[in-house]
Amino acid sequence: MRPEVQETARHNPFSGWPVLGETWHLGIETEYRHGYGPGLACFVRPELPLGVPLLELDEATRDNSLAQCPLGFYCPFLNTSNPDTWPVLCPPNTYCEMLRLMGNRCMPQGMFEPMACWYGFYCPDPQTILVWSVDARIFLKTMLTELSNTASPEGHYCPSGSITPHKCRMFSHCPEGSIGEINYGMILLCLAIDVLVFVYLIIRKSKDYKNQGVSPWTGARFIKRWVNYRRRRARSKFEYAPRSDVCSTIELAEPCDTVGQSLLISKSSVLDEVSSSVFRISMADDMDATIDTLKSPPMKSFAFEEDYAVVESADNFHDDTCDLDQDSDIMSAVSNVSPLVTAFQTAFHGLDNLRMNLKFNRLKYSLGEKVILDGISGEVQSGKMTAILGPSGAGKTTFMNVLMGKLARSSGQISINGISSEMHTFRKMIGYVPQDDIMLQELTVREVIEYSAKARLPRDWSPQQMNELVDSILKVLSLEHIAHSIIGDELNRGISGGQRKRVNIAMELASAPLAIFLDEPTSGLDSTAALKVSQILRSVSRVGLTVVAIIHQPRIEIFNTFDDVLMIVPGGQTAYFGPVKQAQPYFENALGFVFGKESNPADVLMDILSGRGKMKHGGSSMEIDAIAKFWRTSGYPRTMEADLQNVLTLSDIVKVRGASMLQQLWNAHNRSLIQQARMFGHLAIELWVATLSGLIMGVAGRADEMYHGVLVAPYQQLSSTPNEWFLGLYGTLIGVAVAVAGGPAGVRLFGEEKLIYWREAASGHNALAYYLGKNISVLYRVALAALHFTGVYVLFSKPTFSLVVQYALIFLNFLCIYGIAAVISMITRRENASLLTVVLGLLCAIFDGFAPSLRDARKAGVEFLFAIFPNRFAAEAQYSLSLGVYSHIYDLQYATEYFGYELNKTVRNMIVMVALALGYRVLGFLLMVGMHRDKQR
Repeated sequence: MRPEVQETARHNPFSGWPVLGETWHLGIETEYRHGYGPGLACFVRPELPLGVPLLELDEATRDNSLAQCPLGFYCPFLNTSNPDTWPVLCPPNTYCEMLRLMGNRCMPQGMFEPMACWYGFYCPDPQTILVWSVDARIFLKTMLTELSNTASPEGHYCPSGSITPHKCRMFSHCPEGSIGEINYGMILLCLAIDVLVFVYLIIRKSKDYKNQGVSPWTGARFIKRWVNYRRRRARSKFEYAPRSDVCSTIELAEPCDTVGQSLLISKSSVLDEVSSSVFRISMADDMDATIDTLKSPPMKSFAFEEDYAVVESADNFHDDTCDLDQDSDIMSAVSNVSPLVTAFQTAFHGLDNLRMNLKFNRLKYSLGEKVILDGISGEVQSGKMTAILGPSGAGKTTFMNVLMGKLARSSGQISINGISSEMHTFRKMIGYVPQDDIMLQELTVREVIEYSAKARLPRDWSPQQMNELVDSILKVLSLEHIAHSIIGDELNRGISGGQRKRVNIAMELASAPLAIFLDEPTSGLDSTAALKVSQILRSVSRVGLTVVAIIHQPRIEIFNTFDDVLMIVPGGQTAYFGPVKQAQPYFENALGFVFGKESNPADVLMDILSGRGKMKHGGSSMEIDAIAKFWRTSGYPRTMEADLQNVLTLSDIVKVRGASMLQQLWNAHNRSLIQQARMFGHLAIELWVATLSGLIMGVAGRADEMYHGVLVAPYQQLSSTPNEWFLGLYGTLIGVAVAVAGGPAGVRLFGEEKLIYWREAASGHNALAYYLGKNISVLYRVALAALHFTGVYVLFSKPTFSLVVQYALIFLNFLCIYGIAAVISMITRRENASLLTVVLGLLCAIFDGFAPSLRDARKAGVEFLFAIFPNRFAAEAQYSLSLGVYSHIYDLQYATEYFGYELNKTVRNMIVMVALALGYRVLGFLLMVGMHRDKQR
């Protein structure tokens, strides 16, 4: 009679099996009899000896232990003392053969054919697994009572070959019969961190609105915010600022209506010498601050009726700087210059007479055979504002760069306070305002100025002193009302062009410099804004600073705010150097040029310097070479007394200028975090891309099991087609996904800040502190992106090894990609860096040892090429860890030889990836400081 055994298990791998049938038997009424003979009991023809022995019978006979079933395998009928029950290979039926060829498993094809313990179940011993029986002739023992106990219990999972169930981790879903764990822990962690970051950004944004006097929370407040925004935009357009009464702030020699509101420049009504003048400025607390500028011998110049140092009378000064009808904002800036006095005196260690006077003699600069500058000589004094005027291509910017040491001169000499010195030696005490307003668009006006102050002021200054200086600068430059406004750019509306220019100047004033050089500070501004900038610079120069500015096509009011002017003609030669007030008389009386009554003298001078000036006798204009030659033979340079003590004092002050490296690192780190917080949209997109990439990788690797290989000896012939290629390919695809997700984001770290770095490096900022601060600040971003990638990835792929190790591998891969992006951003243009980084990231992913394999690379002698790419080590570690759980049922030696990977080298591989990440960053730093050296001086 044929027994009927029905399926009772919830998870039964044998149900529906076409050979065993729904009732788990074939209905062949034969019985197995002990001693029937070896090779029998194959399901295809149980009565025929079709089974091929898997053991060497002679050896197994001598040593019965060789016939034992290994742990992780199911051999229910094996009896080591009976050779008839030893393992055999039975002919598979058609369906089983197809499954094995396609890389899938099928059921044993005979009573004595071993089977690796089925996934979803575990085999505590070779005779125990779920209940099943076959036909009546070959009746298998059944254990109905143990059926539910041998399936993987709830809260555990069992991959193929499990001896004991693997306990699922916290926040995992593992129903009975699970093959792998579905872990939600990292997803929940991502959500928690995202919520915290979002709340933090909301709080920070509300503080920004509060600082700007705007509240976005209700409809009415939103309307108020919009109205205030429109008002600020209109105010910035016309450059209006709070007015102040000049007469109540600046001590006057006579009432304003008598002297025309002229400033008291000295105790006499007429200024005898600007260099020996005394400014008495009444401060808010009724304390007087007196600034005594250094005396310098007057310079005798050709055909001048007055000394070179005699710039203007009090009346003329009134015309230029104290006309309340012109712009009350200008007068507010002039009057408010007093707060800078105390701060600058503190920065100069109380040395009121510390100044920087410059002299340059026969400066030349050539590029090959082309002469750019040809023997320019002159002197720039402190407490004055000197203009550099000339047509385009004359060499104005080149001259300033040579003077500041940004370009190495071909010949000539530069003196500071009468002592031969180089300007770059004192760059911490020199401010340079480039033509373009180079500043971080994500920061506010105050944050930009504060950062400059923290990095460049004496390191013993307290935060309170720095804040007081910043407040003073904001007040002097009429920036108080926009102190908490974002700088902005072309796409994100921020402050106006005139305000940006003033912030540009404020960044340099924040260092309490002795000299400021400006490259066309009025370019791109309307006439009113340009005049305001010029007036502010003039007022700042009266604190005792040396101010040198390149100007181009100025209006007469702007031109007259300067004390001296250096005029350069094409070819880099000097056409005139002297007082602004004497420039027109010189060209009229000495050279015979005509200045029309209705014309702007500055425009006429530009025509003359371009070779298009009109002569009194009506002939053709004098050649520019003749103009330069006339000045060279007739002009007399000013003399300067050597002041060795002053230069030594400057050298001592330079040593204590600037924050320490650690402080600058901390400042750069915090500034970068503020940038990232303000660019929340970029962060959101980056995290979304990382999440999507992880999702794609997780879904692509979703399978009951990611690996099956060649069974251990002596059961190799029972193996299905191995799928080592799947794990290898998966390592490549993960590298591709990380490159796509992290590459473009990594480029933004430095690619968009080259100009910022060059400017700060030229000012004496510590390059290493900046670089380290930026890299440390982005670690949080990298960690968050890797967490989003890993969280979704492990949810679907269900790795069988530590999730922490899985996260570490992906994090290190991201970290290396960011390092590669830093290198690329240093050597390519910003618009090309993102694409190139992705392409190089794809190369990193491909050179992981999959295809081409490490085995082939070793044969070709090019394995070292793989060693410079991080994914080679990440893929090897991923491969090894994924195989680890199968080490007792599969021949892993074959699996490793397939690609040339090494097993159990995860720690080494992670250390190598850390070294690569550091190496990429070291290379990036060397490129940052080594390239474009001229722009960092």
